Amino acid sequence: MILSVEVQVEEVIICDQVQIELNSGSYVADRLCIKRETDVLHFQNLIRNSLRKAIAEHISE
Repeated sequence: MILSVEVQVEEVIICDQVQIELNSGSYVADRLCIKRETDVLHFQNLIRNSLRKAIAEHISE
């Protein structure tokens, strides 16, 4: 249980630091790097396909 709490605390610290860096203006949003961001791309494709399916079903009703 203690390890779980420690991991959660570390995650909060990391996420807070990432948000600070993202808001600093040094990061410029751009296209995904296919080589290094395959998980993000896969997740986005799952969402995109799910939305397309839901819209198509809604239109056909």
